[in-house]
Amino acid sequence: MSSAENILALRLKGSLMSCGVPAIAENRPTGMFPSKGQVVGVVGSAMGVERTDRESIAALASLQMASFKIHAGPVITDFQVVMPNELKGCLIGAVNGIKSKDRKNLIRRKSYICDADYVVFLTGDSSFLEKCQESLILPAHPLFLGRACCVPSEPVLGGIFETDEEALDYLRRLTDGAQTKCLEYERDCSSDEADDQVKDVPVEFGDSAEYLRRFVQRGLCKLRG
Repeated sequence: MSSAENILALRLKGSLMSCGVPAIAENRPTGMFPSKGQVVGVVGSAMGVERTDRESIAALASLQMASFKIHAGPVITDFQVVMPNELKGCLIGAVNGIKSKDRKNLIRRKSYICDADYVVFLTGDSSFLEKCQESLILPAHPLFLGRACCVPSEPVLGGIFETDEEALDYLRRLTDGAQTKCLEYERDCSSDEADDQVKDVPVEFGDSAEYLRRFVQRGLCKLRG
């Protein structure tokens, strides 16, 4: 890390959280680590970034990200019945080859992580991270953990750190009562270090949503002992 770079810590903790992964038909599953799009969405909402502002989204997406799982409870699935858009007074074209007037209610399932507690570190230019921090102190828009029903139970801003060791000390303080020795992590990496490749780097949100791929490495981070 160069002298011009710092580390911004985000605390993503809530009774429910959903980490975006590609939908499967009408199923909306969750990943087990925060996605790049989810984190960009949180900070972008705080900064008042428009969903179609590609330049600002790219600046946030370029930050190096590392996520640490402090705790994740069971995954639950919410069963929903969605009425055809025509019945809601909104005529649209065919969906899955079936016109609105011929469609029946849709069955949709959305999954959530219960009692989620994650820390995300974003590494990048110190002046840019300071702007992010200022916005997280007084967000332009409400902040959610993946979906609008997932409200943070702790302040999202964890602070800014100058070194990796300071960031690790922050994790040690959060887990001191449990005396956790190791935490699972997922971080951005190069192709030769990668355990997986995920398509969650946002280019644009909204109706014209577009995502790129990134390489990730997963493992255990030793905190103590």
